[in-house]
Formats: sequence, C-alpha cells, structure tokens
Amino acid sequence: MLSWLALVLLGGCLTPDALERRLDDLQPAALDTAKERARIDLGCEEPIAADVLSRSPGDSSIASIDRAEYKIAASGCRKRILLTVACTKTRLCSALAQDAFVQEMPHK
Repeated sequence: MLSWLALVLLGGCLTPDALERRLDDLQPAALDTAKERARIDLGCEEPIAADVLSRSPGDSSIASIDRAEYKIAASGCRKRILLTVACTKTRLCSALAQDAFVQEMPHK
C-alpha cells in the first residue's frame, strides 16, 4: 500500500522540461483570456495586444490546484493594464487585474 501511494505521488511530479512544455501549451489560452479581460477593463473595441511578462507553474503541492500562472501586460485604445492569469491543465483560465489600475499611454 505504501509503495502504491509513493508511486502516485511521484507520478504527479513534472520534470523541468515537462513544466516548460505545459507552460508553452497553456500560454495561448492565457493570452486569449487576458485579451478578453483587457477588452472589458479598458473599454476598448480595437485589437488588444498582450505580452507575457513572466510565467510560473504555480504551487504544485498535494493540496494545491494544478495550475500555471502568467503575468501579462495588455494594451489597446492607448491604455494598458497588468493582469494575472491562472490556467488549469484543462485550459480553463481566469484573469485578475493587478490593482485594477488602467494606465493611459502616450500618443505615438
């Protein structure tokens, strides 16, 4: 019984390469979610640009939710907002505005 439990626990661990692949796989869903949230928060119907500033596999402890987390800057209509997007391995993502601060961008 104990060896079976150890096998289950170790099977849930991902190698660094596997973590990077998972972050790569989930990143398009995170960007799409950030763009949709930014479109609402910025009140912008123009195309939204989004750039990943950082990403992490999230907490991978036994009691945690298996997810990846992205910090994304999104801009459109001469405004910019910073978002945190968390995605599960099933590509269910949720975006939160960091401090809900919308920054006006200078005219180009």
